[in-house]
Amino acid sequence: MEISNDTKSTTSCVPNLRLTDRQFQELIVELDNRTSLSDRNNGKERAHKRVQYRKQVKLVIDVEHPGGSVARFAVRSRNISTGGMGLLHGGFIYANSFCSTMLPRLDGQWVRIPSRVAWAKPVKGTIHEVGLQFEEKINIADFVDKSELLDLL
Repeated sequence: MEISNDTKSTTSCVPNLRLTDRQFQELIVELDNRTSLSDRNNGKERAHKRVQYRKQVKLVIDVEHPGGSVARFAVRSRNISTGGMGLLHGGFIYANSFCSTMLPRLDGQWVRIPSRVAWAKPVKGTIHEVGLQFEEKINIADFVDKSELLDLL
């Protein structure tokens, strides 16, 4: 993870996630309900507990495609853990694709976090939910207010 001044705005990104804030919030609630039911039904414990991470700003993700080209996308975050994060993207991304995600820390600095796509699944239309696995664990308290981390302590 490196601190970066390369906070290139989302204007240089492919804007393929076309949702209003209201549509985004409605979709997140629907996904949370599905995930909660799925987690209860399969009884699996996650390796890293996740917390909500729903930034009002769109995040920037650079994806290296299997052919070697790199594309920059504006995405919306869903949740985060020490080992990865969930996000919504307006298209398909291949599993195991290398990514570089720009995330804002609580102190206002942006950091570039290397990761890989663990999985991607269609949600609605062209919208996909994507799970990223960070190359190295992060200190989640750098990104999420301590009051929201009480369940993790």
